[in-house]
Amino acid sequence: MSRILDKAVVSGLDPSFADGGVLTLPFPGVEGKFPSLVQALPEAKLLLVYTEPSNGLCKIARLDPSGKIDNTFGKNGVVDIPFVKGMSFSPGSIHLLESDGWIIAGRAVPDSIFDPDTLAVVRMNAEGALDSAFGVDGIVILKIEELGDSKKWAKARLVSESVSEKVDAKLPATLNLNVFSAVEPFGSGSKERILLSSSLTFGFDDIQGIVLRLDETGILDKSFNEAGYLLVDIPGVNYLFNYARGVVVQSDRKIVVCGYFDRGLDVPSEAFVIRYNEDGTVDSQYGPTKNGAVTISDPDERGSLFLSRLNLKKDGGVLAVGGGSVQLASKSLMINLNETGSYNMVFNNGKPLIEQLVSGHVWGSCVVRSDGKIVAAGGALIGGSRGQLVARYLPNGKLDGGFGDGQGYIEFNYPEGEDMLRSTTYMEDNRVVTATLVISDAGDISGFVLRFLG
Repeated sequence: MSRILDKAVVSGLDPSFADGGVLTLPFPGVEGKFPSLVQALPEAKLLLVYTEPSNGLCKIARLDPSGKIDNTFGKNGVVDIPFVKGMSFSPGSIHLLESDGWIIAGRAVPDSIFDPDTLAVVRMNAEGALDSAFGVDGIVILKIEELGDSKKWAKARLVSESVSEKVDAKLPATLNLNVFSAVEPFGSGSKERILLSSSLTFGFDDIQGIVLRLDETGILDKSFNEAGYLLVDIPGVNYLFNYARGVVVQSDRKIVVCGYFDRGLDVPSEAFVIRYNEDGTVDSQYGPTKNGAVTISDPDERGSLFLSRLNLKKDGGVLAVGGGSVQLASKSLMINLNETGSYNMVFNNGKPLIEQLVSGHVWGSCVVRSDGKIVAAGGALIGGSRGQLVARYLPNGKLDGGFGDGQGYIEFNYPEGEDMLRSTTYMEDNRVVTATLVISDAGDISGFVLRFLG
């Protein structure tokens, strides 16, 4: 182990994976040490998307159950993701396709600093080759400013990823990717349609979430809101701006989106969940007031809340996670909704779960296991520790004492650096895998993949 790992707290890591549960990048003889995404595969294998900043090239490696490169995949276990000339690809989310392979959604970043970033989707088959039936040679570039024909749209840009700027600065850098995706359940005779969620700025304090749907060829699906996209408008709320983040598609093809909005005038931001029908209209039967949305505010009316990720439940409802900040300290947020948008009364007595397990942590992902237990993972926001956290809850929202040495959670922190959780995936056998960057106090950046016992 490296010097920094010698001092790491390793309780709860899977000793059968790599070096005591920790895989250190780069791979021997292969460029690229910054992990971006990790995705569980059947047979306990993993996909790892990572980058090499010196040339901006994204790569995918397939790992066997022990964490070694699977040499039966690509060239010696690794595949380059070729991209459009004059641009680099910044991956934000990955989804397996039931039909074959996977999609990766993110940003297309032009080489020229004068050109804006825009949305991009790459579709690959199970062998890592680009799917030529999708977009142009497997790649779709969506130029935001060309979606509409008004002067307003000419100024439209993706919200910045920089946490140093005002836009989205409430979110931790580990969650600040701003491009989210989902795929529809596989239908007979066609490949899955793809949903994208992000946020656009049209000018100062003019920010709206956007949801887009692509058909199986990568073209905007005009059966969705008659345009292939919609701008998020939260019913019954007077807001200054809103941000759309996590998105999922139900088995009935209804679309659920989460995020947060700000009313302005120093009023704390509030979280929301909204559901759309398949055609892009708001589902007027959803939510406590049957207007299509659920809004979540701090009961003390002092803190700002946000939601970042959604997970579908078997009962048709959703679990949503995020966090909030109060006076430079942060807490995690988790809500459990029934299929109708009402609160699940078993979970935390039908209320949002706002808590501080470890100073500074918020949730960035979640999953509901087959036994009903809930697992969440996250990182630091502001005013707290510099590690990452994995927790397991009982269906009632109480921490599961059978996990994490009786605490119900595991905190992993490199004492000599700050952990930046980039991606989390949940394996079929309930083990949890995270992709992490560590920035040392000296400014050096290292990449790791960690596997936790379930």
